[in-house]
Amino acid sequence: MVDLTLTRLLLFRHSQLKMCAPAGVGAAVTPTPVGHYFVALFAQPPTPEYGSFVMVTSAFADTVTDWQQAGDPIATIEGPLDSAAAIDRSGARVTTGSVRLLGRDLDRLRVVPSGTPIDVVSALRVALTPHERKLCREDG
Repeated sequence: MVDLTLTRLLLFRHSQLKMCAPAGVGAAVTPTPVGHYFVALFAQPPTPEYGSFVMVTSAFADTVTDWQQAGDPIATIEGPLDSAAAIDRSGARVTTGSVRLLGRDLDRLRVVPSGTPIDVVSALRVALTPHERKLCREDG
């Protein structure tokens, strides 16, 4: 799940929060699309700044003009590119629709299989337990 208000990516497994990481999400004029998507595939990064892989999602962002000359406005989950400092502070609104993570957090997603659901929400609608809130503070 990606929470656009908290600028966090939350990874749940069997309804338990396993990871809560600061994320770079779409800026106000280039928002990350809200909706229900899935992990389509893992791609080789075009440059090392994207991280060790790029997670390609089923989301299309009107503000993404192209991804890797494929002609598709695909929203991806990728490394920080030039925004690591902003993301590390507590998440940031720095992308043109995709989601950026610090390299260490992106690497933790490598175990997520293709087909895994991804919900992008404007605000988290589930209450986190005290333990989960603590995990978000420690991870983020």
